[in-house]
Amino acid sequence: MNCSLWHSLAAGSGLRAQRFATIRSAAVQIKVREKIFFSFPVSMIEGTIPLMRDHTKLQAFQMADGLALGIYTATTGFPKHELFGLAQQLRRAAVSCVSNIVEGCARNSQADYLRFLDMAYGSACEIEYQLSLAERLAYLTPEQADSLSDTCRRTAKLLNALIRSLRISDPGA
Repeated sequence: MNCSLWHSLAAGSGLRAQRFATIRSAAVQIKVREKIFFSFPVSMIEGTIPLMRDHTKLQAFQMADGLALGIYTATTGFPKHELFGLAQQLRRAAVSCVSNIVEGCARNSQADYLRFLDMAYGSACEIEYQLSLAERLAYLTPEQADSLSDTCRRTAKLLNALIRSLRISDPGA
């Protein structure tokens, strides 16, 4: 490890570092007066920068975000007794779908990214069933249900295609 890196980081802090670095579970920590001052993945030392993904550029994110907004709008018309039932389940699944895409994009490993995309796909499938149930219970009009179901199916297809392409490019993940 390059000690001058530690010295410059410690000097830049205005504090005298007593212990410069500790490697624990694939992370480097710089301690100043026995308190963690700075921590970053070992991959940064090894010369590779962790992969940064912009979730806003993914079509799957954009579609899932629109689906969440549509579900929130549609569930405002649900009966009061469903406020903590099906309406809440639909909302949670919609937020879970889009949130898992965002969280997966923030992960450093391909395996974690895929795991969160898999969860987003599962949430999209859950939403599809719940929409059909809401339509059969007459909480949604056929037009509302068809529109939201179409968006849901397109979201699931995009997620599935993204997952498959990532698994093909990295079969070990």
